[in-house]
Amino acid sequence: MTTKELKIINPSSITEEINKSFEDPALECVFWCVPGNDSDSLIFYEKNGFHRVVDISADILKDHADRGDLVWFAALRGDQLALPESVAGCKVIRLQTIATLDSGELTFFEENSDVPFDIKRMYYISKVPEGKRRGFHAHKDLKQLLFCPYGRILLTLENETGREEIELSDPSVGVIIEIPTWREMTWLQKDSVLCVAASEFYSADDYIRDYDAFKAYLSQR
Repeated sequence: MTTKELKIINPSSITEEINKSFEDPALECVFWCVPGNDSDSLIFYEKNGFHRVVDISADILKDHADRGDLVWFAALRGDQLALPESVAGCKVIRLQTIATLDSGELTFFEENSDVPFDIKRMYYISKVPEGKRRGFHAHKDLKQLLFCPYGRILLTLENETGREEIELSDPSVGVIIEIPTWREMTWLQKDSVLCVAASEFYSADDYIRDYDAFKAYLSQR
C-alpha cells in the first residue's frame, strides 16, 4: 500500500487535501497527526468520522519524537468523507473504525450502543450482478442497520418524510432504519455485498411487499 503523510495547517481543509492527494492513482492511504492536547482539532476530526490509527511504525514515531504526545488519523481511498446526517429521515452513521497503516481498517459496532436496538439476526446479500435492483419492500416493525462492506450499492429509501438516495461504498458507513420505509437497492458494482443487522428474527408477516399497500399503510398510521 502506498501511503503519504499530510501536512495540514487548517483542519477545515482536510477533505480538500485528501481528495487532492488521491489524484495520485497509486496512493491508497493518507495519514496525519494532531497534538494530544489540541482538543479542538481532535473533536473536529472525530466529529467528522476520521479514523484513529494504531500501530504507527517506529520510524515514523522517531521522526516526530520532538513533537510530544500525538494522535494519528488516516483516510483510505474510497472513504466517504462527507456524509449527510440522514436519508429519508433515517440516520446515517459512521461505525467505529480503527486504521492500521499499510494494513487496512477494522470496523465494528455494538448493539444498544452504536446501534440503538438489540440485534437478533445478521444477514448479507452477495453475488449480485452489476445493475441489478433488489429490495422492493418495507417492514412494519423491524429495525435495521444496513451497510456495504465491499463494493458500491445505491440505497433508495421512501417513507412519510419523503424519498431519498444514498450510495453505500464505505464499509464504515451505515444507515439505521427504525420506521416503516420502502427500500430499493441497486448494485452499482458487480459482487458488492449488502449486510444487515436486524432487531428481530425473520417474520413474513412483518413484510410489506406491494408498493401501493405500503402507501396505504403509511396513510393509516
